[in-house]
Amino acid sequence: MKHLILLAILFSLQSKAIVIRHDVNDLTYQAELKDFPALATFYVDGAHGTLIKSKWIVTAAHATFCIKPNASVLIKNKARVIKNLYINPDYTPGQSHDIALVELVEEVLDVDPADIYPQSDELGKQIWFIGIGGTGTGISGETIDNAANKGVLRKAQNTIS
Repeated sequence: MKHLILLAILFSLQSKAIVIRHDVNDLTYQAELKDFPALATFYVDGAHGTLIKSKWIVTAAHATFCIKPNASVLIKNKARVIKNLYINPDYTPGQSHDIALVELVEEVLDVDPADIYPQSDELGKQIWFIGIGGTGTGISGETIDNAANKGVLRKAQNTIS
C-alpha cells in the first residue's frame, strides 16, 4: 500500500479537497497519523509531503510557500529541521510542474520512508491517498474548506484513469 499512496500523492498534487461518497459517513474517511507514518506535515491546516528517503520529502511546490531552511516539519509528531527546498524550476502556480523536494538536516530513522513505485502500470489500479484540507461529496462539491476542516486528516481511495 505504501507504493500506491506515494503514487497517489504524486498524481493528486493539484487536488483541492478529498471528495467523499454522499452515502458513507464522514467518520469512515477520517484517518490517524499511524495510517501513514511517512506523512510529513508542514503546518497544521493542510500542507503535507511524503518521506521518500531518510532525508528527503516529496511534496507539491504550492505547499512550500511558508516553509524555509531551518524551519521544522513534523514526521511521526516529531519536529525535523529542514536543510533546503528544491522547487521545480518550471513550476507555474495553478498550472504545471507542481512538485518539490525538501531536504532534511538529519536522517529520519524512526519512520520507514514510503516506497517509490517503480512501475509504469498505474492505469486502472486502486490507490489510497491521505491529507488535511477541504472535503465534500460528489453531489455537493466542497462544503468544508481547508480552514473549516480544522486539521481533520482524511483518507480515501480512487482508481487511476
